[in-house]
Amino acid sequence: YAPALALGDAFVVADDRGGLTSRRAADGAKRASKKIAGAKFFAEPAALRGDAHLVVAATDGRVFVLAAADFSVVVEVSLGGRVFSTPVVRGRRVFLGCRDDRMYALDVDV
Repeated sequence: YAPALALGDAFVVADDRGGLTSRRAADGAKRASKKIAGAKFFAEPAALRGDAHLVVAATDGRVFVLAAADFSVVVEVSLGGRVFSTPVVRGRRVFLGCRDDRMYALDVDV
């Protein structure tokens, strides 16, 4: 499991089997879960412009913007190499380091 992301009154965990789980912080009750086929997550998700969306990078270079409520995929982008780093969000821009020796900056407007 990657480190947890605090998101509103819940926390979100991504795992190395492509799973995402959201649990209520107060009592640990499961809110939502989803498995993304073929994905492996080694880094924590990041909140994107508030608590409505999050961004997470799979080790195969796919980057997902997800609705926080149910983890439905809003945007999917494939980078040029493998990713093991946590996305850094500044405004509507998402920064990711990639194993192809590049830093990517993605403009996300959700």
